[in-house]
Amino acid sequence: MKLRIKYTKTGPLRYISHLDVMRFFQKAIRRAGFDVSYTKGFSPHQIISFAAPMPLGMTSEGEYFDGEFNTVTNTADMVEGINETMPPYIQVLDIIKLEDKAKPSMSIVAASDYVVYDNPQSEVRPVSNLISKGFELPDELVALKKTKSGEKTEDIRPYIYGLGLMDTTSGEISRWILKPEGASDRVKIVTPLEEPVGLYMLLSAGSINNLKPEAVSGGLAKLFDCPYSAGDERIHRLDTFMNSDTGFASLDKSGERF
Repeated sequence: MKLRIKYTKTGPLRYISHLDVMRFFQKAIRRAGFDVSYTKGFSPHQIISFAAPMPLGMTSEGEYFDGEFNTVTNTADMVEGINETMPPYIQVLDIIKLEDKAKPSMSIVAASDYVVYDNPQSEVRPVSNLISKGFELPDELVALKKTKSGEKTEDIRPYIYGLGLMDTTSGEISRWILKPEGASDRVKIVTPLEEPVGLYMLLSAGSINNLKPEAVSGGLAKLFDCPYSAGDERIHRLDTFMNSDTGFASLDKSGERF
């Protein structure tokens, strides 16, 4: 049976690498006593795969991985069982059952949304400085974009789907700079952040056009002459999305609880 598991990674675990998270869940699944499927052969390993690897330094409440299991109980029991084995900074939020023919989560990622806010340990306040400018999003935004083959300068504007000023406590968007079609003026956020105000970003993600939030904030800072370095801001991912008939949908909408 194929399952999709949604989890958080917050607090000091922002400094734990993606490979460490993979190893952590392999151990957590064993500790929870889940009947996970293994590959065949000389060196069997759990059949699990992760959606969109999270860069070091970022926190999230919308991470996903898929796994194959021989037997299961129900969503509530499995969420409770695995969370009992884990620290509070990494918790499973939901588990859904997928169809046997469902595509892996990593292959259907189309977008992610984020809150970008000032690093409270830095004297430079790039996000606050940008907000104070009352800026608008230009038709073209040239920024340095990092790829697997290196770095290049390009227009990243087509990959920005949403941008707004956000109250990180309530999730309310106080001003849309670019409002996605059909978007609500309130965004769900469950993790307390260290700053009350941030920039909400809905950006292209996945293997084809993966836009990082720091490319957007860095490009805007340069355009509006604000001091900026990546270490002066913090990034929190809210969710990861796939394409659907009605627009973007969270990856946990591709199945149902059981």
